[in-house]
Amino acid sequence: MRDELLSDAIEYERLDLLRKDFFGYIEKHGSKIEENLPVFFGHVIAALENSFPTVSDIHFDEFIDAISFKLLDGSSKDLTPEFIERIRANAQRSKRRPLDGTGTALVAGLTLLKRRDWYHAAEYLRDYALSDAGIGVALAYCYYMLGLQRSARNGPNHDAGPDIRELEAREVLVNLAQAKTRLQTVRYQDLTEFGFLDRPFWTMIFAAIDWFPSEQYFMRLGLQRARESGDIVRREQILNLGIERFFDDMFFLRELYALKLEQRDGAGAAGVLKQMMQQAPGELEPIYYGLKLSLLTTRRITYYSFRRLAITNGMPLHVLSILDYVFSLFSERPAEAVGILRDLRREHPELLSLETAVEYMARDLASEDQGRVKRAKKALVDTVDYYCMESLGIPISH
Repeated sequence: MRDELLSDAIEYERLDLLRKDFFGYIEKHGSKIEENLPVFFGHVIAALENSFPTVSDIHFDEFIDAISFKLLDGSSKDLTPEFIERIRANAQRSKRRPLDGTGTALVAGLTLLKRRDWYHAAEYLRDYALSDAGIGVALAYCYYMLGLQRSARNGPNHDAGPDIRELEAREVLVNLAQAKTRLQTVRYQDLTEFGFLDRPFWTMIFAAIDWFPSEQYFMRLGLQRARESGDIVRREQILNLGIERFFDDMFFLRELYALKLEQRDGAGAAGVLKQMMQQAPGELEPIYYGLKLSLLTTRRITYYSFRRLAITNGMPLHVLSILDYVFSLFSERPAEAVGILRDLRREHPELLSLETAVEYMARDLASEDQGRVKRAKKALVDTVDYYCMESLGIPISH
């Protein structure tokens, strides 16, 4: 499995290099290419088949979509329906799955959106709004911008109520929330790498949070995008709103706790933990988070305080033994850790694979290379954290 993932990564990297080569060629010879699209797409197909004879149909067709996007985006011509159709038809014929027209329609819609042609962009995006929340939000943005344009034309004395186009934008967002449509950001990364969808996405997410204050769906979408893009500011902003509006919902507290740990903010994490325990007294989830925080701070009094709570509230003893093992290692008590692992192996032979893995990672904690020690600690915490959360039925958000 690891070899397969590695080979996929290498193949994608090589595909990316080929894609950039074609992008450079398009930038230099765009007008010439537009005069003879069938020949150009023939060259693209030949390059793909010669360089990547085993490439999957999905990656093959996504490559064609990326090339189509570049042709449309880089063209000096107006994006008339006739010009778009020429490129769309040639791209569709070049694909291995020509009956699936989703990609080429989205290419056209996203290109028109980038050019601020909201009306025609919406025509291409409309049928695919529920296939990906990112596309649905983009469609809502098109309607929203059309509404702003109409309001500007009508002037300040016009009725202050929402424009019909804004109502259409709200309807798209309501449909997304009702269907719980997922945000598939990786799927169209070739088309969105320039970041032109950031503004539409965040404009509509915060508009939706304002329009639908009792709906969590839009906050969750925003948190996913903020996590994936490393946008700490928006992540904190949404979490603060979520905790304010849904103060008894563990989802937002869980996300904020994870963020505080990522930021190495022990005091902040402890504050969130205190709020969790007030909201869910006696539940194992906040108690486990307290144990995890104690692992990272190696405060013995705190760790054993949470350990007593864990026993009182029924945390499985083998889970506690695993945490005891890591705590002993991080507290520089190797002899104690060896004894705990020996007892764990005797009492729980079914955990042999986990026991072997943590013992292997623990060896690097004695290294003189501090970088290696740091990586070993992270790997050990991540492995044990995943196992414990899964064993205790705690949702793993990311």
